[in-house]
Amino acid sequence: MAVPPSGAVGAMPDSPVVVMNPAEWRENAQAALKRLGLSYEDLQQQARDRNFVSTAARKLWVLIGDTL
Repeated sequence: MAVPPSGAVGAMPDSPVVVMNPAEWRENAQAALKRLGLSYEDLQQQARDRNFVSTAARKLWVLIGDTL
């Protein structure tokens, strides 16, 4: 996950920086999908239709988009 550098507009100085390698990114994205009870394909379809089953699903799409 990219985090703006200190002093960047909108940066939160006390927020932790999380650095993940690609495998960790996929693992965490899959875990989030599992928590929502969705497959990546389900989420992609919801994005195409612009009709998400929940706010959490929409937020996850904003976060991961077409990265998997």
